[in-house]
Amino acid sequence: MIRLIGSLLILALIVLGGLFALGAGLQRAAEAALAASGSQVGSVTVEGLPARLALRLEAPDLRAPDGRSGWTGAALVAAASPLSPLHWRAELPPEQVLTLDGRRYPLRAEDLVIEAGFGARESLPLTTAALRATRLDLDLPPEFTAPGAAPAELFGARDLVLTLDTLSPSAERPAPPGGALYHLSATAGALGLPPEVATLIALHGADLPAEVEDVTFEADFGLARPLDRHAAAGMLYLTGLDIAEARLDWGGRRIEVSGPLNFDAAGRPEGRLMLRLPDWRSWYDLARKTGVLPENRAPMVAAIAGQMAAQAPDGVLALPLIFAKGQMSLGPVPLGPIPTLR
Repeated sequence: MIRLIGSLLILALIVLGGLFALGAGLQRAAEAALAASGSQVGSVTVEGLPARLALRLEAPDLRAPDGRSGWTGAALVAAASPLSPLHWRAELPPEQVLTLDGRRYPLRAEDLVIEAGFGARESLPLTTAALRATRLDLDLPPEFTAPGAAPAELFGARDLVLTLDTLSPSAERPAPPGGALYHLSATAGALGLPPEVATLIALHGADLPAEVEDVTFEADFGLARPLDRHAAAGMLYLTGLDIAEARLDWGGRRIEVSGPLNFDAAGRPEGRLMLRLPDWRSWYDLARKTGVLPENRAPMVAAIAGQMAAQAPDGVLALPLIFAKGQMSLGPVPLGPIPTLR
């Protein structure tokens, strides 16, 4: 889910980058602003006046400032009401290409819409945003697909909704210096498995569905810079993350995650997340069957988990996922070095 959200946020930010540029003016100004950002477009036309303001981009090739991320589609229509000129709604085509770190990922979508609202200031700060899709499928780049074979799907989602809102800082929750606070909410009716997970399950014959059901993610996070038209001028990275609720159901199994993390200058998280497993024995059996849990550690893990669940009033196993001093551990089990997010 984290990878899906990260990729979709990059997609949304690239499209929003185009909307930031469009907010600078109408047709001629939009063309100049897009060109200045390194983006290319076949044509820009203004439609719908006076009932609404609609800017249509033919053959847009939107680029992030680093040149290694971008979005391409047949057309992009962004519309706003003359009464709410700072609230835009962009409809994205069914066939698209999302470029990440220089690699081109084919993206297929149904009813994919991105909405964004901006503050009435020169910097056009993002105040609210949403991404919705009935269905979304992201394929691996063509170079990872055998000649003549069907595209390999990286992940897919159904009934996907992501919303982002600016948070006001407070004494209890201050904004990072020079940055801003946001709330992210994400839900999906179903989430396809990454190829490596599906392969692992198939190899070990685990009886599990090909999709995770009912995914929910609610979190507050801080960024070192606010999301506005000047965001590209500096590093845009996480300073903190507070997960109120992360939950998924998979084949009758549920896992819940919550807790805060802070991030150091290198992007390493520090803190503790709490994992709750209402049916921990099913997850334990799955971990053993797929080899995620080594057999030599299985008895120890089962004994500790059983004792911890027995002591809980509701019988739910709660395990701390600890990030400290460059290392990760799940309860008493070390997991190795902490990955960085930059």
